[in-house]
Amino acid sequence: MSSDKQAVSTITIAEWIPSKDVREYLLEKGRVFTDFEKATLIYNHSGMCYEEKLLKLKELMEITNDASLKKQIRERIEYDECFLKSYRTSIDDCRGRFENAYVEIPHPFRNGDLVKVKYNSALEGETCIVECLRDATQNQITSEQQAVIYDYSDVSLRVAYIYDAARFGHEHVKITDVEFALPDETNPKYRILHCAKDLLSGRGGLSDLQFLCDEYCRTQENGR
Repeated sequence: MSSDKQAVSTITIAEWIPSKDVREYLLEKGRVFTDFEKATLIYNHSGMCYEEKLLKLKELMEITNDASLKKQIRERIEYDECFLKSYRTSIDDCRGRFENAYVEIPHPFRNGDLVKVKYNSALEGETCIVECLRDATQNQITSEQQAVIYDYSDVSLRVAYIYDAARFGHEHVKITDVEFALPDETNPKYRILHCAKDLLSGRGGLSDLQFLCDEYCRTQENGR
């Protein structure tokens, strides 16, 4: 084995999955990713710049035994380096390529969990709530469905967050960027978040949530 290939073999799961909580859950469940899936995760990594992604894809291309993936990575690199517009159309319109493939990623999150989202400027510093999460049986899809219906945008969670006058918004975020949020009672939104968490978990009442939202708004107004 060459020295270059020895260096390549150091690529770790931390370089595909930014979230420490998702990494730990995947290791616990024994989820093994194919080289094709690793390429998809690297290409869509929120925390890597283009040069870092390019380096990791080149490293993966050197060690993989997947001839089709080697060809796809080489094509992507050639396109990205040459900026051939006509070539881009032929590549990006082709189904089943690694760049936008669906990757099944088991995760530990459930409806009502309080989470943080990495590498998302819209949610920077926000504590969010997982919502509208399908149960395990709804998440089961066939490989044929993955190839035809789903793409990498479906490897996501919907999370709600509080903005302005105690209003709730939501974002669809990559599972690989989500981590559990630590309790923070100094956060002025803390009580609202926990009340909303209780509602999503089947406890509490809407009037309790409304009261806390009104209280938050009064506090914000008095603080100005």
